[in-house]
Amino acid sequence: DAGFERELEAFTQLTGIELELGSSEEQDVQNIATGDLELPDIVAYGGRIPTWAQPRAIDIDQLIDSETLRADFGEYLLRFGTVADDGDTPSRDGTVRAIPLTVDLKGLVYYPKEEFEAAGYEVPANWEDLLALSHQIVTDGGTPWCFGFASGFASGWPGSDFLESLVLRVDGVDTYDAWIAGDVGFTSPAVMEAGRLADELIFEPGFVRGGPELISNETWDDQLFHMLNRNSVTGAIEPECWLYHQANFVLRLVPPGTRIGQDIDFFVLPPVDPDQPTPSIGGGLSASALVDRPEVRAFVEFMASPQWGEVWAGDADGGFISANRRFDTTSYGDPAADPAAAVRFAMASAVRTALDAGVWRYDASDLMPTEIGGWTEGIGPGAFWQGLVDWVDGIRPIEEVLADIDAERAALGTDGEP
Repeated sequence: DAGFERELEAFTQLTGIELELGSSEEQDVQNIATGDLELPDIVAYGGRIPTWAQPRAIDIDQLIDSETLRADFGEYLLRFGTVADDGDTPSRDGTVRAIPLTVDLKGLVYYPKEEFEAAGYEVPANWEDLLALSHQIVTDGGTPWCFGFASGFASGWPGSDFLESLVLRVDGVDTYDAWIAGDVGFTSPAVMEAGRLADELIFEPGFVRGGPELISNETWDDQLFHMLNRNSVTGAIEPECWLYHQANFVLRLVPPGTRIGQDIDFFVLPPVDPDQPTPSIGGGLSASALVDRPEVRAFVEFMASPQWGEVWAGDADGGFISANRRFDTTSYGDPAADPAAAVRFAMASAVRTALDAGVWRYDASDLMPTEIGGWTEGIGPGAFWQGLVDWVDGIRPIEEVLADIDAERAALGTDGEP
């Protein structure tokens, strides 16, 4: 990410400390764990702190004032870098061994802004309004939705993101957290109701470009090109679909010449209950220091400060959202003067509002055993990912998919191993 690299350069200019950036393969991690490879000074990752890094990561409270750390990031984000005395993580209590670097925002619905407004459409306030908008687009001769679940070996994750967004809206954060932990099943009332809502939308005649049977063969990132399809003669946008469910990072992939905030805009997937705050799911990066030296401490202090991301935040594609409550939001740009900055600001505001209301949550499948919500060497896609591919292909109804996932999870041991 060019913005990330510029952020690192800003630190070097500020301190004179140079950084060497590298990536690690699975074998590298194994070699680190066995002592056959030197520890990196700092490791960055998504979600919870990796098992191999937990005993090696430095206590952040030794480097950053504890009260400031908690005031800046809040309990929920910090828990994913917190290791309890018994080694359990995420944890509300224990030793903080990671700093949140970024927050991603999922559960967004993109739309072609100028054409959307010219057609007289309005951003829906709740799920019922969203269905009504979808029906209106069909009545007007259009196709409301683009979906693509294909993503190579990870095919299915756009579907799990969609279902997760609905589970959070159906029954709130407590049920969602219990679902991640395995204490609430896929056949629980909340998850089944989320499945029903997804099924109602996906299989409504005329709702999805190409029909549900095309979804598993369509790549997730190509949908932008369908939504922003241009007339080959006039260059005008002629949408092949009007609504596209994805995350903030999809803006990095917009077709050349697309004006963010003018040609494309977004709204957060609306709540089922309009009287409840709008929840959001997402992801993000955290970082742990594994080696204690003065220059490492200086960089940890920089990452934990409100200044982290000030350079990165100005990226036109909206690639950075700060996790720090004290971050200067003017770094995203002037929303009154720049439509792209208005989009970046709106995304950051949606994250902060959801975090402050306690209704932002990490992507559920990323926190489940890989046999359920990921991909495993020698096994293939997890039951969640594969189940949703089978669902849109018409191989299994959603009720059967959810029951089969519960059976797969029951077959795993308590530590997530078969």
